[in-house]
Parts: sequence; structure tokens; C-alpha cells
Amino acid sequence: IMLTIVLWARWGLQADGLVLSSLREAITMPTQSDFKCDAQAPGAYEAIELSNAAGTTRASFIRYGATLTHLIFAGGKKGPVDVVLGWDDAREYCASPQHTYFGATIGRIANRIGNGTFELEGKVYHTPLNEKGFDTLHGGWKGFDRRVFDIVARRGNSVTLQYIS
Repeated sequence: IMLTIVLWARWGLQADGLVLSSLREAITMPTQSDFKCDAQAPGAYEAIELSNAAGTTRASFIRYGATLTHLIFAGGKKGPVDVVLGWDDAREYCASPQHTYFGATIGRIANRIGNGTFELEGKVYHTPLNEKGFDTLHGGWKGFDRRVFDIVARRGNSVTLQYIS
């Protein structure tokens, strides 16, 4: 089973230095409609199923956040075992602005930016304090975990998802 995730970033130059063109979008507090499942692209929550040739390992993904929703191994003492923490209803991955990042692709920022502040080439940038007002977590209010990826290739037990920001 193979999942390839391709992320393309567009960089922009401004008089005051290098900036991420989508960082402005990431620092804007979202409206509730940004997180309603019905507002997402068609097919965002449809399962993408992959399995190995023997059928002993199965993986399920959704395009929303390029999220791994299930990873099931056969042969447990009581039958197949799903080892991924998450929801059975794929729409739950978008249910709340304060969510768990279960199985999602993390970015543009992975981990935390302390106090939502960093310096790049001598310029200080401020990012949203989306984790309890303390720091920036995993890309801000609308990171890659809240984007719908495109399927650009699918062959046998392999799929490639892409998001261009």
C-alpha cells in the first residue's frame, strides 16, 4: 500500500523580504462556514480504499486533509483490527474548528510556533494563536488538514494526492 502526498507551495517576493503567499490566508480566523461539511468540495469525504495483494492490510483515506481514516490489519485475536484513531463518519473530520488532527496531513506549519511569532530574514511575523490563544498549531486556523486534495494518480494499491497552495 502506498500513499504519496504532493504539496506545492507558491512563494512570493515583497519589498520587505520572502513571504508565503498563503500565510495571509492561514492567519485569518475562519468563519463557521469554513468548517461545515456541506461547504466542502464534492467527494471530499468519499473513502479511497487501498489494500495489499493478500488482502491482509487495508487503508482508507479521504481527500479532506489527505486524511488516513482507517488502517486495518487482518489476523487479530478477534479478527481484523483498525489501528487508526478517528471517526467512522468521515464528515466528523470537519465538524468543529477545534479538532484533533486525527490522521490528517499537517502543514503548512508542523508542530507549534511559540507565541505565534517568528523571524525570517530579519522581519518578525505573527501567526494566529489557534491553540488556546497560546501558540500556532499545525498551520493555523486553516492548514493543510482543512484542505481538499486532488487525486492525481491511482494505480492498484497506490494513490497520489496533491494540493497546491
